[in-house]
Amino acid sequence: MASPTPGFFKKIKIAGKVLMAGSGAILAPAVADVHMPGVLMEIAKGLFIAGSVMVAVAAVAVEGE
Repeated sequence: MASPTPGFFKKIKIAGKVLMAGSGAILAPAVADVHMPGVLMEIAKGLFIAGSVMVAVAAVAVEGE
């Protein structure tokens, strides 16, 4: 895991972080008791999970293996 990360996986990691940030912005008003449609909440949860998996996979990808 100490080896350099390939460029493609760096882009995947950035995209995953963007998905997580966007879903966090959608989920944040729910914490403040603002009513949000259930479908929107489920989509945001799915995007957060997808983003976190993307970041995790990109974090363990190393060059040369």
